Amino acid sequence: MTLYFCVNYGGRAEIADAAQAIARDVAAGKLDPSKVNEKTVAKYMYYPDMPDVDLFVRPSGEQRTSNYLIWQSA
Repeated sequence: MTLYFCVNYGGRAEIADAAQAIARDVAAGKLDPSKVNEKTVAKYMYYPDMPDVDLFVRPSGEQRTSNYLIWQSA
């Protein structure tokens, strides 16, 4: 089992940062935009080797994910 703690983290920011990095690489000619797919986007995430989430624990009693690991838990 692997346990991740994300402090001062936002899933939306992670996706936006990945999109910016992809756009930079496309503009620099390092990446063909027609080749961008889910695997490509996953490689630009903060922790590209993080597996999909199997168990998500929300300790506050809330039933929403609150911007946490949006990509990985989808």
